[in-house]
Amino acid sequence: MAPTDKPQSHGPAFAAALFGISENDLMIGGLPVRDIVAGTGTPCFLYDASAMRRAYRNLETALSGFADIYYSVKANPLPAIISLFRQEGAGAEIASVGEYRAAIKAGVAPENIIFAGPGKSKAELREVIEGGIGEIHIESAEEIGRIEAIGKPVKASIRINPVPDAQAGAMRMGGKATAFGFDEEELENVLPLFKDARYIDLVGVHIYGGTQILDADMLVSQWRHSILLAARMAGTLGKPLETIDLGGGLGIPYFAGETPLDLAAVSAAIPDLKALVKAHPLITDAHVIVEPGRFLAGSGGVYVAEVNSVKTSRGTTFVVMDGGMHHHLAASGNLGQIVKRNYPIVAPAMMQADYEETATIVGPLCTPLDTLARNAALPKLKAGDLLAILQSGAYGATASPSGFLSHPAAKEVLIEDGDIAIVTSARDRAGDNIATLTSENPHQTLRIYDIREGVIAADLYDLLHLLAPASQTATWVVSTVKSLQSADEWFEVVGESRDDLEMLAQKDARISGAVLADLAKKAKQVIWGQFTALSPALDQEWVTIRAIDSSFYEVTTPDANVQDKIKSFFRDVRPTDSQYR
Repeated sequence: MAPTDKPQSHGPAFAAALFGISENDLMIGGLPVRDIVAGTGTPCFLYDASAMRRAYRNLETALSGFADIYYSVKANPLPAIISLFRQEGAGAEIASVGEYRAAIKAGVAPENIIFAGPGKSKAELREVIEGGIGEIHIESAEEIGRIEAIGKPVKASIRINPVPDAQAGAMRMGGKATAFGFDEEELENVLPLFKDARYIDLVGVHIYGGTQILDADMLVSQWRHSILLAARMAGTLGKPLETIDLGGGLGIPYFAGETPLDLAAVSAAIPDLKALVKAHPLITDAHVIVEPGRFLAGSGGVYVAEVNSVKTSRGTTFVVMDGGMHHHLAASGNLGQIVKRNYPIVAPAMMQADYEETATIVGPLCTPLDTLARNAALPKLKAGDLLAILQSGAYGATASPSGFLSHPAAKEVLIEDGDIAIVTSARDRAGDNIATLTSENPHQTLRIYDIREGVIAADLYDLLHLLAPASQTATWVVSTVKSLQSADEWFEVVGESRDDLEMLAQKDARISGAVLADLAKKAKQVIWGQFTALSPALDQEWVTIRAIDSSFYEVTTPDANVQDKIKSFFRDVRPTDSQYR
């Protein structure tokens, strides 16, 4: 490649637009990135709370008087992030019962939660209906039957797959054969399916045509079509609609040449959209909502990793990082990109450096797929330097194969006005913080919650073995234990969907709730004692332990002595025929 053809980096310009820069340092939440990661370690996701709040408020202003905002939890289901948007006034759009639990944990009122998704199970539907839900967005005839079988009243909308002319965005969610919702052209045939429903109160419509929309005119055109479709549905039903869900799809720029969604243009179109709603008597009082996720959370996050080595192979320079696609699949180009393009990348402690080097950035995984950037313009780097991938607040940790090749999970850190909180690691997500250990008996489910953030202290697989011998695979993380104060401070053992151990015994009269509680208490004491003994060895270590099956554990740790001690611990509390490696 001739010198004049060297690639240009769009990372520094993105960084300057999104965050503060102080001399050589990229600032997140008012602090230099290098200072943050000196305490948290790498790899990690850093979330700037102020940047996320700013995105919410800008959108809220643009939509003022027209639509309310429901945060799409799938973008980043971290309870701390959900709570941030709840504080700003958002509801929550969920796509699983795990996201429902995360939203509830984050303090979202059940009536401000809506549940979409093409494959909701009866167990999921039962939990949200019994726990409280604003609306369920129905996507199949079978789902109607499942809700009716539960036998409890619930409000619902139907999700419509719009015609191709109404589609927009980088990833179209409808307009073609799809698993999402009912086809628009079948609307008049679908509505009669609800005629005999005793428990479903059909009150609205949900139309979602695409995602990652950066063109304001396309977005507004899609919304206009959705409003007309809502009026058509209300006319067919012969009653007013309460809800019009316009979906999400608002995008953020990732690649060179892309520009942000023009909120001023969106705002300019709002009066016409409001008039369109008011023009139809059966939707004039409908509650209009939008459900962005990426737009709210995406630009407020960065993924930071440390350079492990810099090497040259047959004329190509490779920068090998301590993090990769197992934490950030989207940046690798393996999450929907056909033509792989580079995310904006900067060296956060070298912001004034010249980006005159060209290199391929790879992670630590033993696969060529673990490539985070190709032919990227970078400053001259060495082992120990930092790189930050911008636009990483959405579809990062939970959209990535964090267990692939058993590398440690990335920490996730929320920073606001100089305050740092390690809020979770990427494996401890979706409201079930740490592990869900499930037997074939659906009422013998044990969940272990991380009561304080940052430390997970043990395996309760053996307690589950006492309660439900047919237990299935479980995964958990054991982290630094030096700051633990007591077992009870760190563990809460709960039932299938409520804080009641008797739920575990519902289908087994031989075990009472009191006995289960006693077993839990004894198990916690054993685990606490064992891990307290290991505390000095585990200081500053990350240890990953995975139950492969009922008699086989895989233990990963940099320290062979620690590994042996942990294996000994499990031998003490597991049957003597257990095998380890």
